[in-house]
Amino acid sequence: MKNLLLTVVKFAISAGLIYYLFRQATQNDDFETLFHSHKQWHWLAAGFIACLTGFVLGFVRWHALVRALDLPFQLIDAIRLGFIGLFFCVFTIGVAGGDTMRAIYVCRQSPERKTEVIASVVFDRLIGLLTMVSIAALAFAQLNITKISLHNPNEIALRYAGRFTMLLAIVGFLGFAVLLAIPELLKFKWTRMWLLRLFAIPRLGIFIRKMTDVVSVYRNRPMTVVVSFLLSIGVNLCFAVTIFAIAVGLGAVRPGLSYHFLIEPIAMVANSLPLPGGIGGMEAAVAFLYKVLAGGNGVIVAFTFRFFILIVSALGGVVWMLNKDLRTNKLPNENDD
Repeated sequence: MKNLLLTVVKFAISAGLIYYLFRQATQNDDFETLFHSHKQWHWLAAGFIACLTGFVLGFVRWHALVRALDLPFQLIDAIRLGFIGLFFCVFTIGVAGGDTMRAIYVCRQSPERKTEVIASVVFDRLIGLLTMVSIAALAFAQLNITKISLHNPNEIALRYAGRFTMLLAIVGFLGFAVLLAIPELLKFKWTRMWLLRLFAIPRLGIFIRKMTDVVSVYRNRPMTVVVSFLLSIGVNLCFAVTIFAIAVGLGAVRPGLSYHFLIEPIAMVANSLPLPGGIGGMEAAVAFLYKVLAGGNGVIVAFTFRFFILIVSALGGVVWMLNKDLRTNKLPNENDD
C-alpha cells in the first residue's frame, strides 16, 4: 500500500507539473503564434537524428564499461538492451527502471558476475551525471553574471542554481577520484580499518568489497574511463543540439546555441528525477531557463523534445517485441553461430 501511494503521488506530481506548464503557456499569446507558425521541418528532422544519436552514444558508453570487465557482451546487444531500458523508463519511476532492466538481462547471461554487471550500470550512470553537471558548470562559468538582475527572482534563482551546480561538479569529481583511489587506500592502516568495517557489514559488506574489486579494474584501464567520459560529452552535445534544433524548427524565441550547453544538462538532470519517466521535471527546467535566458516560451520546445524521447522509447518496445531471446531474458552467446 505504501508503494502504491508513493506511485500515485509521483504520477500526480508529473501530471500537475504538465498541467501547470501547459496552462501557463496557453495564457501567453506567443504560444498560439508559435503553434500556428511555419515549421522548418528539416531542422526538426535534424533534431530528431541528434536525439537518436545521443541515446546510441550512451549505449556504446555502457558497452565499453561492460567489456572492460571482460564480460561476453556484444555492441549490438548493448544497443538493443539500451533501447529496451529506455522503453521501460517510460513506464517506471525515473531512470532506475531502465537501468534495472539492462542489468537483469545481462545478469541472466552471466549470473556468477552479477556484481560486476550492476557496477557497470552504476558506473555508467555516475559518469553520465558527472558529465552533465560539469558541462552545466562550465556553461554557467561563461555567463556574464554581472548582467543578472538582483531584483528578478528568476535570475537570482538561476545564479544560485549555477553556483550549486559548480559546487556539485567539484564535489562529484572529488568523490569520483576517491572512488578510484579505494584500492590504494586499503594500503594505509588508518583507512583500511574503516573500509574493513564496511566490508564486515552483513550482505552489504560483500557487495562493497566486490564493488571495490570492480573499481580496481576500471582504475587499471584508464582509457576506458576516458573514452566513457568522451562518449558522455558526445551524448550531451547531441541533446543540446536537439533542443536548439527544435527551437529553430518551431520558430521559437530562443537563447543562442552556447546557452543550450547550460540548458540541456540541467534539463536532463531534472529528467532523472524519480517521476514517471522524468515527465514534468525536464519540461519545467527548459521552460524556466528559456524564460530567464531569452524571455521566450520554452514549453512547446520542451514538449517537442519529450515527444522525440517518446518516439525513441517506442523503438525500444519494437526491439523488445521483435527479439524472442530478449523477451525470454536471454542474450545470444558470442560463440553461437
